[in-house]
Amino acid sequence: MKIGLDVHGVVDKYPDVFARLTKVLKGKGHEIIIITGRELCTELFDKLDTLGVAYNDVFSITSYHKRIGTHVTYKDGDPTQPLIAPPLWDRTKADFCKQEGVAVHFDDSLVYGKYFEEIDTQYILVNEGIAEVLRLILEGAVTL
Repeated sequence: MKIGLDVHGVVDKYPDVFARLTKVLKGKGHEIIIITGRELCTELFDKLDTLGVAYNDVFSITSYHKRIGTHVTYKDGDPTQPLIAPPLWDRTKADFCKQEGVAVHFDDSLVYGKYFEEIDTQYILVNEGIAEVLRLILEGAVTL
């Protein structure tokens, strides 16, 4: 199974949960794909390493759009703050998940969720409650 994870607000907000979850899932043969708005760069890979996340691949909305020729600007010239027309940016994660057959995607943004309604990928909106349920499952306090 392919599983997508957002970085900002998900992996970096609950690193204990997602570092453990990704190691368990990857160890069982599942494919973990980081799906982020951040451009592919050394800092991103260093951050993922520091957070202890196990993954197979990384998809960047910004890098993808630059590659296909979409106009990208940056808020206040900050390379960590890319700007792309909202409808185009907002649907890119769902388009990627559909194209790549991602079964489940964990994200923290309500904006992206409506685009997942059109595809087979299960969109999980991550908040403290979801993180706690995952934590309990990983600790063995809850069995499925």
